[in-house]
Amino acid sequence: GFVDIIGGSLANFLATWLAWRMGRSGSRGRWILAVILQVVLVTVIVGSYLSYLLSVPIALSLLGVLIGSLIAIGVLGFFLLTAFSSPVITRTLRSMGVKVYLKENSTTRI
Repeated sequence: GFVDIIGGSLANFLATWLAWRMGRSGSRGRWILAVILQVVLVTVIVGSYLSYLLSVPIALSLLGVLIGSLIAIGVLGFFLLTAFSSPVITRTLRSMGVKVYLKENSTTRI
């Protein structure tokens, strides 16, 4: 319902913003850490309020959200990040006038 729309959106926005900030740092393995941060934040925030709203045990709620987050953010999101960082895709996007924020000669490899 309404609470999940607002709560989920805010949780994902916060997680995405923090991961973006982490990804901009020059630290090694930053993308993996950013993905882990997103999964943990979304799981804790959404899992907590769903447990309260649906009157289910917190462990069950957290587990359900964790599984979904691992698939959506951890697997699919990381593959999208890798794909959109490839030279062919970035060149195509730039030719269409899309701003691409990557360091030159950078890759998403760990």
